[in-house]
Amino acid sequence: MGTRIDRMNAKESLLKEAGYWYNFERMSYSNRLAKKVFAAETIEDNTEEWLAERVAEPNTTGDWQFYDEPAGSVRRAFVAELENGRTAHS
Repeated sequence: MGTRIDRMNAKESLLKEAGYWYNFERMSYSNRLAKKVFAAETIEDNTEEWLAERVAEPNTTGDWQFYDEPAGSVRRAFVAELENGRTAHS
């Protein structure tokens, strides 16, 4: 088992390889094609295996899936940003 930084680097690599990008304003990783959002805190709190499983599972809802659901108004604003391509990311 590596250090906390090693584990986060491995998780970040997994997300980037799967097409996720980091949103500094929302402290989350998002993928427009998969329509999934992972909060940084949720990524830190779970294992790499858990994250790989969530990334791999299909989103069949047609809606955005949030892992660590934000409050209703925050969620609506974030979804609007994602769908209009207005989010700042690396």
